Amino acid sequence: MLPLMDEVSKEAELIGAVNTMVFRDGKVFGHNTDAKGFIASLNEEGINNLKGMKVIILGAGGSAQAIVTGLAIEGVSNIVIANRTLEKAISLASEMSEKTGISIKGISLNDSNLSEFASNCDLLVSTVTSGMDIRLDPVINLDWLKKDCIVCDIVYTPPETNLLISAKNKGLKTIGGMGMLVNQGAISFQLWTGISPPVKIMREALFNALFG
Repeated sequence: MLPLMDEVSKEAELIGAVNTMVFRDGKVFGHNTDAKGFIASLNEEGINNLKGMKVIILGAGGSAQAIVTGLAIEGVSNIVIANRTLEKAISLASEMSEKTGISIKGISLNDSNLSEFASNCDLLVSTVTSGMDIRLDPVINLDWLKKDCIVCDIVYTPPETNLLISAKNKGLKTIGGMGMLVNQGAISFQLWTGISPPVKIMREALFNALFG
């Protein structure tokens, strides 16, 4: 859809995809609300200043690309993308580093340096779908993380993944994936209607629809 837009937002351009189209004055404006939705989910939890943070992202798919975009715009210091397939991590890191101008490194989940990166990490974000299976252990050793590291998993079913449960048991601050999903939808709604939607009610409705 991207080539069909008359204008695109900064986020859509960096991500390379649109998920929201606004038709106005005979033009089509393309947006991607995933990046802002993720940042809004952090803001809801009192994390408002990301400038200078060191971040590890687990996974190298489309969600990871959106999150890198949001974090880069917010001014994080550097990002490490750790993925099972090394080539995908390196490719995404190279592409996004060139686009955003921040330091982004791609490594394998089996990289011997991952523990060192994790020990300096301020924010850990998991985008891997294995989080949906409550039987599977986290793909990273949480003992590597410092005590004030924030752990986020964008998976929203289940509402608490094993990664989040394990992190919470270690006393770490955790953020689930429902906030990103609700907020990216709320941002789309506002773009379409000009009305600021009731995010709290949206969240309750989503939770009830999924787990009620």
